[in-house]
Amino acid sequence: EQYKQLTDIFEQISHQVSYWEKEFTLHSQLWKDFHQRLKHLEEWIDQAQNIVKEKHDDYAYLIQKHKNFFQIVDDEILHGFIKSGRELLHIRDQIEQKEIQYLMDTLESKWNTIICYAPIRLLRLQYERIENIVVKELKQAEDELNDELNQLEKQYDATLILRRHNEHFQLNNFQPTIETHMKNLHLFANDIRSKETDNTHYENEQIDQRTTKLNDYWTRMQAKIDNVRRKLQTIPKKWQEFDEKFHLVETWMTTIERSMNDTLNMEVSFDQYKLIVNKFKSDVQQIDTISYDVKTLSTLLDELIEERATDDPSRYRQRLDVLLARYRQLLNSIDEASQRCTVVIPAKMIHENSLQLNTSLENISNAPMNFRDLSDVRTAVQGQIRVCDVLENFSHQINELVTRGNELIRQPMVPKYVQHDIQNIQKLYNEKIRSAQDHLEKFKRLLELWERFDANKRRYQQQTERLNNEFGQLKSNQKSIISFQHEIDNCKHLRASYTDLKLILDENTQYLQTISSNNLLPYENLQKLKIDYDNMLEDLTEKLRIIDEFLQDLIHDNNKWTHFNDELKRLETLFREIGSMFDAKMFGERALEEKQQILE
Repeated sequence: EQYKQLTDIFEQISHQVSYWEKEFTLHSQLWKDFHQRLKHLEEWIDQAQNIVKEKHDDYAYLIQKHKNFFQIVDDEILHGFIKSGRELLHIRDQIEQKEIQYLMDTLESKWNTIICYAPIRLLRLQYERIENIVVKELKQAEDELNDELNQLEKQYDATLILRRHNEHFQLNNFQPTIETHMKNLHLFANDIRSKETDNTHYENEQIDQRTTKLNDYWTRMQAKIDNVRRKLQTIPKKWQEFDEKFHLVETWMTTIERSMNDTLNMEVSFDQYKLIVNKFKSDVQQIDTISYDVKTLSTLLDELIEERATDDPSRYRQRLDVLLARYRQLLNSIDEASQRCTVVIPAKMIHENSLQLNTSLENISNAPMNFRDLSDVRTAVQGQIRVCDVLENFSHQINELVTRGNELIRQPMVPKYVQHDIQNIQKLYNEKIRSAQDHLEKFKRLLELWERFDANKRRYQQQTERLNNEFGQLKSNQKSIISFQHEIDNCKHLRASYTDLKLILDENTQYLQTISSNNLLPYENLQKLKIDYDNMLEDLTEKLRIIDEFLQDLIHDNNKWTHFNDELKRLETLFREIGSMFDAKMFGERALEEKQQILE
């Protein structure tokens, strides 16, 4: 008996030793993993802080280094640390739990601060690089202008100075280059401002002040460049401009006189007359430029005479007066010729414009319904919005064409095709607008439903992954169950959580039904979504089946253990009663019949 007791005690002690050895190994591994991930995270944070704080004269080097480090950030560094810390929280006492939680919160806050601040730091580096380039360029330009003005004051050859000026500020694309830099500077400033936080508000105000100051500097430099150029353009330039404009006006008047004579020929065919009228109109369209040139000629001659640029001013004055008299007479003739063309020209223009608009509208097509994934739907929505915008841009042209056509129809001798063109273009445009808006509403509705479907899918996958981990943990505890009822309750709760996922799938069912009933998707694309839904439903059904089997196994094992314990207690009670029956003293005092019954 003693040997059996010792054997039982030895087995219990061996079992406890094995159990605590496993627990110690598990705890040791968790601590080791936690410290390794802690060290990795702290090293990353230190390296990131050093890169953010680093100063260097070479902005290109800083920008590239910044991009190389922050372009690909491995979130597993933080997530792995948080995960290992949470695993430790379950096995440590309350004091150590607070210390671990505080360490996790502190490092996660540092991580988030660095990740949020890194893009702003990169933008500032890029901003400062362009700022230095612009300041350097403008300083060099200012020195060049001061040197040119100094040479001009010393009465050097103005032609050579002007050539030098043009080489520096025109041939070298100085202004477009600076404009590009300034545009990029404003873009970076806006990007920095858009990422503003409470910690960077003051620094961003300084960025705005620097941008405004540099913009003012560039404005002053533009004015100074123009002023120097004007000073370099002396009398020879004005004489050259006078001769060029005088020749231009003479040439135009000769051309317009020939075009007016051609419009008098009514015997040519309509197509030929159209070419003649278009040629005449093309020449007439230059009248604003010619009128400006005529006024400029008078102004230039007055300035040249005032500056005593000629010793025979009366000869130039007489030459200009003859030109002006011919120009005024020509204006009256142009009005008469234009009136002759008031019927044919507008009618033809409306006809040609209607054909062009008709071709343009016919070439505008709605975004295709060929979707591979959700991004394609977003692209289609953006494309359809652009289609609507393009059509909306035609509104002004259509309205203008209709207005002109209606006004022209009231006049006599108007071709019948004008009214036909107006009606056709209005009908086509309204059909295009209606079709484009219908497609846009359809795409937006599809995008909304698909995004909800996709969001539910991600939510289902996340919750499924979490529940699968819980179920895996539950199964791993099957060999060391202390309380079957507790495990059964946990299993029932887990099954209820799986069952709740059916609500997500029910929502997706409604979305699919709406998409299908409204024909929002082609059959092939709809089938892909249905396959995703069927896979989720099949997966959920399988998970419920497995967990139901596991639950039944737990209940069955619990019943067997309960039955075993009840039978064990009944046997112990029976053995105690039998022992008391065979007590020597009590058994001897019993009657013979009672002894016979006991023996039976």
